[in-house]
Amino acid sequence: MNFKKTKLAISLSLLIMLPALVNAQNEEYEAGQKAIHEQQYEKAYEYFKKAESEKGYRDASLYWQSYVLYKNNQNAKAKRTIEKLIKNHPKSKWIDDAEFLILEHELNNHSKHLAELENELGELNGLKNQKYFETIALNEELKLFAIQQLMFQDEVKGLNKLKELLKTSQDIQIKVNAIEILGISDSEQATKELYEFARQNEERALQNQAIEMLSLRNSKVSQKMLLDLYNINSSKEMKSSIIEGFIHSDEPKKLLELIRTEKDTDLSQQMVELLGVMGAKEELRLLSKNLKGIDKSALINAMAISGDSESIKDMIAMSEDIETQSRAIQSLIILDDDGVENYLQDLYKSVNNERLKHEIISVFAATSSSPNHVVEIFKNETNKELKSRLIESLMVMDAKDALLKLQSKEKDPGLSSQIIETVSYTHLTLPTICSV
Repeated sequence: MNFKKTKLAISLSLLIMLPALVNAQNEEYEAGQKAIHEQQYEKAYEYFKKAESEKGYRDASLYWQSYVLYKNNQNAKAKRTIEKLIKNHPKSKWIDDAEFLILEHELNNHSKHLAELENELGELNGLKNQKYFETIALNEELKLFAIQQLMFQDEVKGLNKLKELLKTSQDIQIKVNAIEILGISDSEQATKELYEFARQNEERALQNQAIEMLSLRNSKVSQKMLLDLYNINSSKEMKSSIIEGFIHSDEPKKLLELIRTEKDTDLSQQMVELLGVMGAKEELRLLSKNLKGIDKSALINAMAISGDSESIKDMIAMSEDIETQSRAIQSLIILDDDGVENYLQDLYKSVNNERLKHEIISVFAATSSSPNHVVEIFKNETNKELKSRLIESLMVMDAKDALLKLQSKEKDPGLSSQIIETVSYTHLTLPTICSV
């Protein structure tokens, strides 16, 4: 059986070795870690016992005490140590790790039980015995782990047991985990089960998990299933989840087809935004030619996110709608375009609308533009209000030299005074400024 992701059946012993680490500065604590690495568990226990006396290491030391006690088969003492950790430090970040430690120990005991059962039944592989689940009383977490083991040996039986667990369990989280295991299998049967579960189940969290695992497969079959689910479902929330699943797809044209037929503006907008994240410049350009039912702002933002600066500039140049032009200019903030400064300076010269000029100034202030461009615009601007905005923009840029030069040549008393106030506000120093 092949898995697309890391196999979940890796022993939980790997999980317990990855708890959030304490920034070890306590010598006893560090020595204990070293002893664990050298498999000297008795020494490690003594070191961690001493480290427990320091306030910042008490909960971590208790955890590692229980860990090495389990390693030395002192199971009862290990469990009592974990109980002490939980009782004395109920909010500790080590409690989850301690609970995993207990679970791993139970699983180890369970594995020994399986070996005994295998010998009794005379089976070559105890996991294949059909009476396996009827013979051993497992809690659902252990059963889920055992199913993972079974899928390595007999995937068909493993899938059947997953289906049974999904039907009988009342625990939502157990079901979510079961669906995740189902999604890791790359078999066609698992794909069908995910589709049927998403189609028939009414629990939103479980539907979303099934849709996510189906989308991760990113095959033609799974994409067709997602489209089918989208078309047969009337739930807006579920459709939204399916749209999110297309982030794993490399076929943005499928989304474009859905946008053309979707009447709900929120869902259409979500798909447009997703096209931007996918970098689907071609599809977004096609949408811009026919904006019926498309939110212009969402389209412009998506183009910017996709990095399509040329389409944004074309929209600014060709549109006769001030609102659209304004939105497009604002979106330039998102773009990482080396030539945007020169473009903005030329654009400022070519437009006559004050609102658009204000937007251009805002883009200068919000990006890492050179203040030289703003200075050049200031020199040629005659509108006092716009010049005031340009001064504010230079203040945001913390452009000391530029402000000094402008103040020395500015003839308008009001603007000159604004520059002085701006410099004072930003804690800059102007020589001979008091004589002005």
